[in-house]
Amino acid sequence: MKGAKRMSKRITTRKREKINKKVREHHRKVRKEARNKKKIPSSVFVTQTHREHLQRIKEDTDKRTKEFYENKQC
Repeated sequence: MKGAKRMSKRITTRKREKINKKVREHHRKVRKEARNKKKIPSSVFVTQTHREHLQRIKEDTDKRTKEFYENKQC
């Protein structure tokens, strides 16, 4: 019985890794689109304007991710 548990646990881990990989790829894609849309400067120096842009990107990403999972494309 112990061996069966390990096997199912391994499968679960692989499935989780697969799902996480898809989520990461989706987030990268959405953030890239948002950055291109907002024209955010790529400098290290963070200004208030930059923070506002980042906040907008985060909100946009969250919204798009929510829509993505509601449509069950994953």
